[in-house]
Formats: sequence, structure tokens, C-alpha cells
Amino acid sequence: KNLKELADKKGQFIAIYRGFLLSLKDK
Repeated sequence: KNLKELADKKGQFIAIYRGFLLSLKDK
């Protein structure tokens, strides 16, 4: 597979995960 593609997917996952953690913190 393309390394850049994997890095992009990992970046998306991290962004979603961090947003999820922040939303938990707000509660």
C-alpha cells in the first residue's frame, strides 16, 4: 500500500479520536 495514504488515514483517525476525547472532557 501507499505510505502517504496510510499516513492520511492515521491522521484522520487521530483527529477523530482527539475530538472524541475532548467531547468526553466537556461533559
